[in-house]
Amino acid sequence: MFLSADSPLTTAISQTGDETLTALLTCTVSSKPESTIKWFRLGSPDIEITEGIIKGNKSLEYRIASVSRDDAGDYMCTADNGYGGAVNSNTSLVVRCKFESVFFVLF
Repeated sequence: MFLSADSPLTTAISQTGDETLTALLTCTVSSKPESTIKWFRLGSPDIEITEGIIKGNKSLEYRIASVSRDDAGDYMCTADNGYGGAVNSNTSLVVRCKFESVFFVLF
């Protein structure tokens, strides 16, 4: 019997979302055996995302129900199946902000 193990390959797709609408960051992983997948918000320090996560067969999605300006930034997906170390894929979320009207009254 021969068993093979492959290091994970990850793909994370960048997303542009309109403020107050839903955004979805998807990380797809190909590995054998199956990998543990995690999402992180990059910063100082990097923060693991645990809410809004949807686990698929070979993917992990991060769903932001109502995108705000604060959600814009860089994110990282990691996959680790115990062979060859963890593999990372970085992506960005761009938020298109709603126009805010500003009125001036002159006296």
